Order: sequence, then structure tokens, then C-alpha cells
Amino acid sequence: MLLVPFDIDGQAYAIPARRVIEVVARVALRTLPGAPPAVLGAMDYRGRSVPVLDLARVVVDRPTPAQLSARIVIIEVEVTRGERVMMGLCVVGATDVISTDGARIERAGVNQPGAPYLGELVRGLASHPTLQLVDPDRLLPRALRMLFAGREGAA
Repeated sequence: MLLVPFDIDGQAYAIPARRVIEVVARVALRTLPGAPPAVLGAMDYRGRSVPVLDLARVVVDRPTPAQLSARIVIIEVEVTRGERVMMGLCVVGATDVISTDGARIERAGVNQPGAPYLGELVRGLASHPTLQLVDPDRLLPRALRMLFAGREGAA
């Protein structure tokens, strides 16, 4: 399995590369008035308005630091049954793709009801001793899923 690793508050996380459309440099975002703090705004991505979520705000309730290594990972998530939309995740360090060859994938061992998006642990990689997988389809709480529903192609 190929993974796109990134950092949140000193901890290593990853999204399966098959779920990533593209990783782009952090760009200026258009404000979305009334959006929750985790929603940074919207960006133009190939002619589409794509909401961008600050993943650090979701995971550790602090903003992603403004760093040169900040990136926006473009993914597609299911917001309602059968409806998938594009969104961006602002993270630090999503600059490469790594293979899990030779790694051990195991259950996290802790039920995290407040963080259903956290999946298995990947251990034993030379570049990242432990990575926590993030499930994009379980990332958005209901309120954000409803906010993003019907946004595909909205300007």
C-alpha cells in the first residue's frame, strides 16, 4: 500500500495514496462566512470551488502552523450516501509517497469514539517508525458533511 504521510502537532499520520487526487502548495483561500473554525475557506481547483479543512483543528483543536511545508491534500469524500465531493486538507509535510512494504499494519488498540477517522497504525518504516492512518470518509462530523453536501461545482 502507498501512503501520503504528514505531520500534525509532532505526530505522524497518513492517508492512503489511492484516496489522494493531488497534493498542492498552500494557496490563498476565499473565506466562507459562517463556516466552522476547522474550515479554512475555499480554493479554486481546476475550475471548481473546493472547501479546505484544517486537519490540525479537527485532530488537536489547533491551527496548522504557517510553514513552507504546509500543503493542501485534495481528496474526495462521501458526504451523504452516494454523494462524493472534493475537499482539501491543510496539513504539514505531505511532500512524498511511501510504501508500506516490510511494515506491520495493526489495530490502534484504543477505541477512539471522538475520532472515528483514526484507523490502523503502520509500524516499522525507516522514515516513519509509527504512522496513524486517517480514513477520509470518516473524517467529517455530520454538521460538516451537511455543509459540504451539494457543493460540487459551486462557486
